[in-house]
Amino acid sequence: MKTMQTFATAFTAAALAFSGSPLFSQVLFAPRADYGNITGATVSTIADFNKDRLPDIAVGAGTSVYILLQNSNPRGTFINQGAVLSTGAGNNVIAIASGDLNGDGNQDLVVSTTNGVFYFLGNGNVSGIPTFGPAQTLTSCSANSCGTLVVGAFNTSNNQYLDIVVWEEEGVAAAVYIGNGTGGFTSGKPVTHCGTGLAAGDFDGDGILDLLCGQKVFLGTGNATFTNTATLGQLSYFNMAANFTTGASLDAAMVYAGVAVVFPGNGNGTFGLPLTTSLGDANETSGAGAGDFNSDGNLDLAIYNAGSPGTLDVFLGEGSGLFQTTPVSLQACAATSTEGASNAVTMADLNGDGVPDVVVSCNSGNTVSVFLSVPPSVFLEASQTNALVDQSISLTAVAGSPAQGYLYVEGYEVQFYAGGTALGAPSSLTGGQATLPFSPSSAGVYTLTAALIAPNGSTVATSGAITVVVSRTGCATNDTAKLEIVPGTAHYNRTTGVFSQKVSVTNTSSRRIAGPIEMALSNLGAGVRVVNPAGFTSGACGFPSGAPLVDMGVCAGGALGSGHSFSFTVDFVAPSASAITYTPVAVEGYASR
Repeated sequence: MKTMQTFATAFTAAALAFSGSPLFSQVLFAPRADYGNITGATVSTIADFNKDRLPDIAVGAGTSVYILLQNSNPRGTFINQGAVLSTGAGNNVIAIASGDLNGDGNQDLVVSTTNGVFYFLGNGNVSGIPTFGPAQTLTSCSANSCGTLVVGAFNTSNNQYLDIVVWEEEGVAAAVYIGNGTGGFTSGKPVTHCGTGLAAGDFDGDGILDLLCGQKVFLGTGNATFTNTATLGQLSYFNMAANFTTGASLDAAMVYAGVAVVFPGNGNGTFGLPLTTSLGDANETSGAGAGDFNSDGNLDLAIYNAGSPGTLDVFLGEGSGLFQTTPVSLQACAATSTEGASNAVTMADLNGDGVPDVVVSCNSGNTVSVFLSVPPSVFLEASQTNALVDQSISLTAVAGSPAQGYLYVEGYEVQFYAGGTALGAPSSLTGGQATLPFSPSSAGVYTLTAALIAPNGSTVATSGAITVVVSRTGCATNDTAKLEIVPGTAHYNRTTGVFSQKVSVTNTSSRRIAGPIEMALSNLGAGVRVVNPAGFTSGACGFPSGAPLVDMGVCAGGALGSGHSFSFTVDFVAPSASAITYTPVAVEGYASR
């Protein structure tokens, strides 16, 4: 899985760690859900504000902060609690972040506005609704001079209390505010000659947070001071610290003017040559973030492209620091967005399915749009579930969900399995499907599954199992529901260490069953090994030794009259008496004469 640094970052240019290149036919996400009555929504941050263990959304809009609380059922849906906070007249929100600033277990909010930066300490919740204390001023700014901010533990000498770094245009610098762990802050040494766009991550692997500020990297010293070590030469408002390439080192990434630029990290605070991907007409970027949306182990890039209409564009990562140039593109807001409007993109796994979801704050539409990712999936079908030895069974795996209108179509493969044994090499997908002819050479009960394999070789989804019963040629393929199978008590021989169990088979129907009858025993407990019989032939039917997924079998020659029985004994080794439970399966034999 790719490693990423996660921080509450204004304009959400941080990446979140998730692991499910190549292409979906259309959709990575379920249909967009819009939450309205949020006038001038610009930015958002995601955290559990009411302590119900579900991520919620705080939205900055105008001079207010709105809270969208997540429902427990269904997950990934929200209730707008309205404007719970005010930043004051003229203080329009331009950045927002969250974190527990005073160590009381409640999420607090930090808000950068046109005239200052304020923070609100969480007071817990009343009837599930979060409450906050009054606005406390972190710093004042002249008109529009405050900008992006990050929250993180930059001062390791004070027990990892959270600190705040704010970009301030006046000094072309980032102001550092050192937290005391109780909700108070003192001014630290500013990071000078620092362009706009902040991201935090450990670029040199020393366990101390560093800063990507504009086009420069500043390594943290552990006491909330920083040293400039690299100038990357690109100007960007949307910076990310994430692992877009192979290896464990964080990379520095920037999105600006229709391109994405990744500087591969060397793990020591230095970087390799830039890798540039053209984003085409996506040159009105108003928000950017990263996450593994297709579960292939490579980080993808999600941007809000302002336009008519504004779109959420996802460029799938190739794991090399480059991205596919044809995005999955979806209308991002209910109303057409104004070009250049600040529509923040925020990412987190909202519904707990292991895949990151996307939140877009829609300035023009006065809404917040939520895109829930659809996890990878694969479904298996078999042309028949009862067959004879050497008879061809067609297996079909469908990757994705046709009902929801999307399929995996490029780069992915499907590996078919019988039990734990792979059935040949992986099969390529065509139109979201893969097929395999399966002709079992031995009788038995086969448990078949299909695994969806990403281009990097990782398994991203596994189908449910299908049971196929295969009989030897000459055994009737008829209903076996009237065969009553009763395992007797298992007796343990202390000398040999072997259990013996007698199994009785009775014809409970009112009609005679024409033999031969073939039996198979499957689903033995863990650690159980059948000693005898290992395989034999009796009458017209047989059971070869080593038949896949079947532990033993027997054929009884001749007919079995109504109410009549036959029996056989199974000897087996098991770790304990509790492990000897197994399920006998009647494979063939009921005839209506």
